Amino acid sequence: MYIDYWSVIIIMFQNISHLRLNNRRCGSMKKSKLFLIASTVALLSQGNVLAADGIYELNPIVVTAERKEKIDLETPSTVKIITQKEIQNKGYQSVFAALENSIGISSFSYGPDGRDGGGHISRVLVRGMDKGTLVLVNGAPVNIMNYASTSGIPVEAVEKIEIIKGANSTLYGAEAMSGVVNIITKHSGDSHFTTKTGYGNYRQNFAVGATGDKYNIWVQRDFYDAIDQTSRIFPKKSTYQAENKGYKTSWYISGNLTDKLTLDWSRVDNHQNIWYMVKDKGGKALGIPPAKSSISDYHSIKDNVNLIYNDTNSGYRAILAYNSRKLDGKKVTYGPKGKTTTKRVNVPYQVRGITFDNQKIWTFDEGRNTVIGGVTYKGEHYNRLDDKNKKVYRDSYSAYLSYGHEYNRQFSTVLGMRMEAYQANGWDDKHNVFLPQLQFLYKVNSTWSLYGNIGKSFDMPAINSKYYSNGVANWGLKPQEGWTYEIGSKYISGKNRFKTAIFHMRIKDKFEWVKENTVRPGGDPDKSIQINGGDFRNSGIEVEYTHVINENWMYNAGITLQNPKINGSGRWVRDAAGLQYNLGFQYTRPKWTAGVDLFVTGNREDAYYTNLGEYASKKGADHRVPDRIMLNSTVQYRPTKGQAFTLNMYNLLDRTNCTNKYENWDLPFNWTLSYQYKF
Repeated sequence: MYIDYWSVIIIMFQNISHLRLNNRRCGSMKKSKLFLIASTVALLSQGNVLAADGIYELNPIVVTAERKEKIDLETPSTVKIITQKEIQNKGYQSVFAALENSIGISSFSYGPDGRDGGGHISRVLVRGMDKGTLVLVNGAPVNIMNYASTSGIPVEAVEKIEIIKGANSTLYGAEAMSGVVNIITKHSGDSHFTTKTGYGNYRQNFAVGATGDKYNIWVQRDFYDAIDQTSRIFPKKSTYQAENKGYKTSWYISGNLTDKLTLDWSRVDNHQNIWYMVKDKGGKALGIPPAKSSISDYHSIKDNVNLIYNDTNSGYRAILAYNSRKLDGKKVTYGPKGKTTTKRVNVPYQVRGITFDNQKIWTFDEGRNTVIGGVTYKGEHYNRLDDKNKKVYRDSYSAYLSYGHEYNRQFSTVLGMRMEAYQANGWDDKHNVFLPQLQFLYKVNSTWSLYGNIGKSFDMPAINSKYYSNGVANWGLKPQEGWTYEIGSKYISGKNRFKTAIFHMRIKDKFEWVKENTVRPGGDPDKSIQINGGDFRNSGIEVEYTHVINENWMYNAGITLQNPKINGSGRWVRDAAGLQYNLGFQYTRPKWTAGVDLFVTGNREDAYYTNLGEYASKKGADHRVPDRIMLNSTVQYRPTKGQAFTLNMYNLLDRTNCTNKYENWDLPFNWTLSYQYKF
């Protein structure tokens, strides 16, 4: 199939010029931005020199979808694989950045590159479903309080990222309602040391790493510059929210203790300051210390420790996972005549969780029949640091079984079921749930397959969800649960990969965050609590296409059209973005790599503060979150095998992009130049 890809590039930039830029500052884009775009395209236009490693794997092995190895074409699920090569060539600086540029995934961050917002945790959303994504590292769960955070795993340590969309609670239990993200790290390779440093107009970092045949170690320190006004809308219109300088230290250690036993440990130590400054009559921040201004200093530590035993000969696999997060901080408020008051900020807490999963695989009749069975225990402990009486424990026990049968070389089915039971100490009733799932796969030929997936899923409220308030407005909180129906097609042949999926989700009692005074008379207007916001439904179609033109050129395109809605007040309203599409071009030479990527999120939901209590009548509060249009580019030069210079340029259009319904901002145009040396 012949494709005039230069025409496609021209059309892409023509379309971009007609988009509503909605810039943070008036006027056209600066000449420097245009020069950077032109420079990248010029580099892409250089001659066709054969790339040393220009072959892209279009039909990779998948291990997450069925808890066993299978090629993508024979997996009855919607699968997206982000390979190590793609991470390198597209210049992703974090796992979060790699995920948020994938069709069907909505980034939910409180700042650039997945940064947290003080006590708020950034996460990934699959198909518009918040609190419905389970994140794994090498198959071990790392979620904290239902938050699917990906921080702590450096992209340099990642071998690939597997994204499985659709209901996956049968195999993975709660939190896998709309999808599972499995970050698979490197555990073999040549021994080498790595040093890396990066400098940009908003961020600096340095890191050291060591990789060998049985170990992978990485330590990184990130420094963040101050950000002027972090949110487009803030409920108290007389205040101005900004962010002071901060820093983060990350550790990742992985080692093969034996040929079957692996230990993983990741830690993120994050320090962050947020300013809330009083405005003058003209709307400008007066700075500190005018009366009623404040600065909040947050400190969080997150640990994930996983012990993984895998015996491929016997088919037995066991995982022992320990997760913890501690958040504390202080808030300094400035009063008249420079007087200050200090108190602990937000809800300081410590949460710990432990998961023990045992799995066994049996195969019969020369592999035509496969049985996967297992049992899982999960224990959680939450402790509010400012109140010794606010402690809660919760245990869950589950058993799961999956039976796969190949009727012939073309048609196969998978029948799964899971029984899960919960117990807690006083604040929650016992809860039992049965989760069935049916999948089928029909191979039309060696390059084309059709599949279907019907599954029930559920998610328990976060263990701390009833302790955000001294009131009882959310003490009747129930699990969210429902069904997902999905059919899809995969065509993988030669240099082409074309995937489509049509899905429908129906979820009852979806979790939502609201201000306490909107659900309880006399409630605190500054305190958010979790409630069952109503029934959620989403129908949509996803299309992805990747084409490897030759050893130098490739491009990818994708689109999601969906209709996520929630009915919490007798009418259905938009609950997430209805449109996503991306377009990317990649060019590779022996020493050069360059790429341009466009990602658009449109037809979004209303802002969080729309029609919310006292803020509904304020001018500008009632509006929909604006479209998010990101145009990024990466250029990499490798003078020797062990060296690499990488220039990452983000938000080339310099747009005022909102990352979530709370309208936290992306950075304006920004860049990072990094140097990596292996020896």
